[in-house]
Amino acid sequence: QDVAISSNSVSDVTLDTPAVVLGAAWADVASTATTTISGGATITAGDDVSIDSSATNNMDVGVSSGGSVFGIAGNFLKIPGATLSLAYGKARTISSTDIQDGATVTAGTALNPGDVVITAHNADDFSVKAISKATPSSSLGLAVGVAISDTESTTTAHVAGDVTASGNVTVDATALNIDNDVQANAVIKKSVIGQIAEKAGSKLGSLGS
Repeated sequence: QDVAISSNSVSDVTLDTPAVVLGAAWADVASTATTTISGGATITAGDDVSIDSSATNNMDVGVSSGGSVFGIAGNFLKIPGATLSLAYGKARTISSTDIQDGATVTAGTALNPGDVVITAHNADDFSVKAISKATPSSSLGLAVGVAISDTESTTTAHVAGDVTASGNVTVDATALNIDNDVQANAVIKKSVIGQIAEKAGSKLGSLGS
């Protein structure tokens, strides 16, 4: 018979924040998986033994700020001011598999090869985005976007006890960074009214000449 011992942790956070003039989004996420075989414990399998810790951390933080244009009773009110977007994402991912001193792990027999596999795995997918859009008429032509990503991923597979296998012994710790995307965009566009006025002025100028 096989013996499989595992711990799994999954953190999945999505934060999408639309805003007017000023927008801020903040996330603090953690995913921790720990498997410990304490001293004095004995694990015996006629076939394979697998001991694993797996931590998955998905964080998607975004904020988008537009110009300060409000519709009130069919009329538009424009309030001058800068558009500012601030996005901050903090993520910590930890997986640890520990075979402590005094623990005994045995797999297989002389007639039946058995493997021992001791692993710890992280899978991370991070995205932090701040987008600020402004038009000169609504926000004085000033747009600021700030995105900050603070991430750490730690994985450990540690063996201090006695591990015996008639087949193979594998000890592996892997941290997979699927994506770590950080974007900060600031866009200033001419207002629609301003564009129409420029085109009209250009046409009048050509007619006058």
